[in-house]
Amino acid sequence: MDNAVDNIGAEIEAEANVEEADISVDTVAPMELKVIVTLKGDRGSIGISAPQCDPVFTIFEGGLQTALERLPGLVEEARSRWAQSPRYPKCQAPLPSQVQPPPQPVQHSAPRRQSGPKEGNMQRMF
Repeated sequence: MDNAVDNIGAEIEAEANVEEADISVDTVAPMELKVIVTLKGDRGSIGISAPQCDPVFTIFEGGLQTALERLPGLVEEARSRWAQSPRYPKCQAPLPSQVQPPPQPVQHSAPRRQSGPKEGNMQRMF
């Protein structure tokens, strides 16, 4: 139980350290951001999105402390990427549902001749 309390204390301290980090808001244009941190075991992922921009994702090894330490750099990386190209290039290839299957070759076969006894000459089995 004490270990869980220590972890919560470390998480709160990590949040406080990130809030105190030297992030100059004046030099960066204000932008609505959505940041999602997902933690599972000793791994996590961070997703950053903004209106009219495609999201930027990354994965990392570590816990909440690692995520909070990486967050300012990832926000800058996302903003830099969005400044160059806010959206991923549009796909020019047709969707799988739009692809027409190639036509099947038509095979012409000669009419079959019946071999064996004709229907009238067949023996009944049952």
